[in-house]
This record gives sequence, structure tokens and C-alpha cells, in this order.
Amino acid sequence: PADADERDGLLELHRVLDRLCFEYAAALEKTGLAADLRAGKIIGTAALFSIRARQPLGLLGPAPFDGELDDPSVGVIGGFGEFHQVDPDRPWKGGRWVVRTEAGQCFPLTLSMLLFDSSGVNKEAARVEHRDALRSVVSAARS
Repeated sequence: PADADERDGLLELHRVLDRLCFEYAAALEKTGLAADLRAGKIIGTAALFSIRARQPLGLLGPAPFDGELDDPSVGVIGGFGEFHQVDPDRPWKGGRWVVRTEAGQCFPLTLSMLLFDSSGVNKEAARVEHRDALRSVVSAARS
């Protein structure tokens, strides 16, 4: 942030957006309703803005497996896309998509790369696995 006012604005922004997401989830739970696609996009955008507001404040922390994955060389990498959780018993610690090569190397991967830049990918299975990981975090937050 350029100054204290900008820092305060970013702090307020991410706190308000986090509260919005929480209150929406609490309202859904209380009413027994489910979020539709449009609502999911709106809440997803709010969560993304909240994350982006935290970044310049140094409030994000490292990405899962940061510094543990291999650095890919330029070119096409063959392998298997897998979702790895930091700790399956503690889903809030996060997870990350990786490409595991036949040689055993693991490279960073994104869901977007899986869905749009890869051939031979079971895209629906990748979506389901990603949703299941997100649901496990939400379930853990409720308990």
C-alpha cells in the first residue's frame, strides 16, 4: 500500500467481503437453501477480491507445497494431474493441483490448466475432485 489510508482501505475491504461470504453461507445453512450458479459466481468473486486485497498487506501466507514442487522447464510436460492435500485430516490447510511425471517429479498445476490446456483429462472428475476439496473445508469449518 502507498500509505496508511490505502492500507486501512484494503483491511476494511477484505474484512467486509469475508463477513459477506460468511453471512451468506450462514443464511443458506439456516434456511436450508442451496446456492445457485449465479450466487456461487458472486460469492466466488467476492472471495477472490478479498484474497487480492490481502496480498499487498502480506496476509496470504505461502501457497500449499510452496517451495516443495519441482520447477518445470520450458515445453510440454507429460504426466498425471492430481490434487494433493497438505493434510487430509485438516482440510483447511489447503491443497494444490500438481502434475506427477512417470519419473516422480511434481510440478505446479492449476485447475484452469487441467480444464483448458490439457488433453486426455477427465474434466468432470477434476471438477468433482475440486468441489469435494472445497466442501471438505466448509464441512471442517462447521465442526
